[in-house]
Amino acid sequence: MTTIGYPSATDELEMLTDRDREDPLDAMAPVTDSETLLSLVDAVTQVHVSPQVREYLLKLVRATRTLPSVRLGASPRAGLHLVRAAKASAALAGRDYVIPDDVVALAAPVLAHRLLLTPGAHLDAAQLIEGLVRLSPVPRAPRP
Repeated sequence: MTTIGYPSATDELEMLTDRDREDPLDAMAPVTDSETLLSLVDAVTQVHVSPQVREYLLKLVRATRTLPSVRLGASPRAGLHLVRAAKASAALAGRDYVIPDDVVALAAPVLAHRLLLTPGAHLDAAQLIEGLVRLSPVPRAPRP
């Protein structure tokens, strides 16, 4: 899982000094147009998710709600976002269908920040989700 974290004190001081008058984002040029972006979004919505993969994803999401270290688990909306992310991953890989590996790769990045842990939790949310993924049998979904 990729995390950004905070810059070092030196880098943060440099940022405060160099960027207080102009924003480097102002110099960025568009890399696409809205028509292309909308067609990409449409392509992702057309990616197929088999019932087996949907059930697998649902089991992972629902399992976050039963962990002893979790006060508040992933919501149904979190499950929708995981489906959408898996579909986008499949499309980027050149597939028109989601495989369980898409869900496995994205479960922690999509779900971790949506969990509220108990004060005594010994693992962080990403570690808890990664443990769930390791313990959950992965379906062998047929290609559509």
